[in-house]
Amino acid sequence: MVLWHIVFWAVLTVVLIGAEIATVHLISVWFGAGSLVAFVSSFFAIDFYVQIIIFIAVSIILLLATRPFVKNFLNSSGHVKTNADSIIGKSCVVTEEVNSLAGTGRAFVDGLSWSAKSADNNAIFKEKDVCEVIDIQGVTLIVKAIN
Repeated sequence: MVLWHIVFWAVLTVVLIGAEIATVHLISVWFGAGSLVAFVSSFFAIDFYVQIIIFIAVSIILLLATRPFVKNFLNSSGHVKTNADSIIGKSCVVTEEVNSLAGTGRAFVDGLSWSAKSADNNAIFKEKDVCEVIDIQGVTLIVKAIN
């Protein structure tokens, strides 16, 4: 048991777990777990190079084995939700003719003016028509006629 090995792994564990708490990217937590296992191994008469191999092996195994499941669990839809998603399904008022073929169109919904295009490229909506927002692509509303 060498004191600097114990201190090294303890500090590395704290730094990696702290980095995970600060960033929440689900990467450094696995290396933090690997350094924790290496920290425990430092209490035994194990060579420092073997401790490094333990750290790397445990980190990579945990990363490969669990990260895909955790990512799916945390973000099951695969779509990052934003406040803008709340306007999907709402009615909007066309403020500039929506003509997807001509590349024109603006609509007003929830107090904001958006670029707009039709879900059906052949449909044209005149100014003051009321449409339904069915999707958002970037900063453009995808609209359709209200049934």
